[in-house]
Amino acid sequence: MYIIIQKSFVQVLNVEENNTCIKRIRCVIRRMPFFCFRKKSNPGVNFKTYQEGLLKYLEDEKLSEFKKLLEHKDEYKINLDHVYGNPCYKTCLAEASKKGLTEFIKTLLKNGADPNTVCRIHLGRTAIHFAAKEGKIGAIKCLVEHPRTQINAIDCQGDTALHLLASNLTVDGKNAEECFSYLASLERTDVRHRNSECESAIKMAVGKCSRDIWKDVLRRRDLRPKDRQLILDQHPELKEDNRESFEAIYTYTYDDAYTDLRKKKLRDSKLNSKKNLSTRQT
Repeated sequence: MYIIIQKSFVQVLNVEENNTCIKRIRCVIRRMPFFCFRKKSNPGVNFKTYQEGLLKYLEDEKLSEFKKLLEHKDEYKINLDHVYGNPCYKTCLAEASKKGLTEFIKTLLKNGADPNTVCRIHLGRTAIHFAAKEGKIGAIKCLVEHPRTQINAIDCQGDTALHLLASNLTVDGKNAEECFSYLASLERTDVRHRNSECESAIKMAVGKCSRDIWKDVLRRRDLRPKDRQLILDQHPELKEDNRESFEAIYTYTYDDAYTDLRKKKLRDSKLNSKKNLSTRQT
């Protein structure tokens, strides 16, 4: 049986006239959704192809084709903050930051890409996290110079870009020491922030980098007293050079209060668990 459906009209071909059959067909048609009766439109532009092509040009490092495609981003409905699927799971800006492609980073930021877009699969990290993880100093500088970049953004583990750099100081080929020195010397950088393990980036870096890095860090008046003492215990010769900065203007922030409260709760819960265990044993 061959049936042609057009609007509200039914033609049954090569079928003997059967009122029961036609009634059943009309009953099915009434239940069909409205879009089944619309005329098929001509195949339009596949915008997904352009979105995927943007990442492909970036991976192949074809800058001229990348820029040409971005000239038509509104026409092709290209989302610069799109988080791609397998195997990337990142935005174009995050991928460019990871590879240290400064020209691509500048182009994306110029065209309105958000440097603070979170990549959930990668522990909620942003572009500056990826640049710091790979030790790409050029990418870090491009992102820091952009006014919208939150250089103190934290991931799911509470780590900032400075924390990731501190953890890579002993890894060869990561250029972490230069990146750490640059980022730690910036006034915008929060050197007091502690991650989920209650460790600041300064504490993580002590004993892993050269003496010259700490000269600029010790001049910071917002440095934690404990972190300052850790540095001076490691490098006592720096005490005379930074005597003026010892009268630090250190304020107790909300971040400090939250961290201390969390530590107190963990300490209390451990004590309670020990008490409960001892009572059960007795």
